[in-house]
Amino acid sequence: MKSFNEYDDADDKKLTLSPVEVLRHKYIIPCGLSVKQYAKRLGVNYTNLWDILKGKCKMSAVFIEKIAKFTNTKIEFWHDLQINYEFKKYKELASHREIITPITRKLSLLEKLGHNSFNGTPGNFLLKNYLEPNKHTIFRASVELKINRLTLEKLITGKYRIDHIIAGKLSKTLQTKAMFWFQLQTANDITKYLASKRKLTETFQDQIISYRDHLLNRELMIESKCVHPGILLNKSIVASSKMKIINWCNIFCVSKMILKPILMGRKEMPLSMIIKLCHLIKSPINYWLDMQIQYYSKLAQLTVVESPNRTFRQSNAKLNPRETVFSPGEVLKNYLDTLNWSLKDFSEHIRISKNRVDHLRQGNVIIDFDLACRLGQALDKDPMYWIKLQLEDSLKHSKHLPIR
Repeated sequence: MKSFNEYDDADDKKLTLSPVEVLRHKYIIPCGLSVKQYAKRLGVNYTNLWDILKGKCKMSAVFIEKIAKFTNTKIEFWHDLQINYEFKKYKELASHREIITPITRKLSLLEKLGHNSFNGTPGNFLLKNYLEPNKHTIFRASVELKINRLTLEKLITGKYRIDHIIAGKLSKTLQTKAMFWFQLQTANDITKYLASKRKLTETFQDQIISYRDHLLNRELMIESKCVHPGILLNKSIVASSKMKIINWCNIFCVSKMILKPILMGRKEMPLSMIIKLCHLIKSPINYWLDMQIQYYSKLAQLTVVESPNRTFRQSNAKLNPRETVFSPGEVLKNYLDTLNWSLKDFSEHIRISKNRVDHLRQGNVIIDFDLACRLGQALDKDPMYWIKLQLEDSLKHSKHLPIR
């Protein structure tokens, strides 16, 4: 065995020994204490410390913080020790692992069906491309999509608008993006508005028609900070002006009960109001419509998440907006959304259960060496990238937890 004086002379980043080996021989044995006594002084559960020393479980972020504080060492020392040990283990076993081919981008539903498949309302699109090919009744489709039967009937007949809850359920079941349904709904709104024979200038009418024609042929990027157009309107124009709210109601031809929720971000801004706003401030219509589509698409993605752990992390992000934490689950979700891969297909490709991939995406699974290798091969990334991502995410989230 190596002399432990080498630990003081060697660079931390070059250490390839197990962190458990360092903890046992450099800190526990020299103290002359039993594992139970050391766990009591450290402030951790005896069973937890014993499992770590036996190699049954890895050091968690909270445990690393406690051991660093107790031994008067840096957290980064144990962090780098863990990463380099995982890298050494990866090098030893990489040649004996099964090969998983990297995944490539799949065509989206709109690309498979073609842009000319849309005719009428989003409900008509759902009927022609989902219910009729699968020979589903309204009742069976409502059960599979988890949508109320009466709501689904109104959606198909064009009497119900796509909202973020419906878009989230459709995107999850039909393996599409929520933005796709909002693009269909916006194109349908523009068609209805133009059919109402309202007075518009030729230039502005051409601009609206051009926007509708190109809306289904492009994919908008959801920004990390999506803003409701009503909130932006309230902060930039309404709040800074000296006019009363009733005067703005007269300008937009809406009642006070409709305008107030829009300015607070609780209600969708109607197309007629956006057109009047663009006339008023000489702004392009695509700026406000794109903003609204992006906001409600992001809201639909958050609505699909039902895990309590995920909700806790989202609430932390709201309390600390300046600190951006990208968990491995969020990175994996972005990869699958970009490449148009469903959860079921990806789990079959990397040969693990669908539930485990789902828990990983929600942030409830810690990435181990085996899972990191599978993700690395499938997504053409170094497995150490996922292990580092997991450790950094654990360390950042442990800052919110008290150390006793």
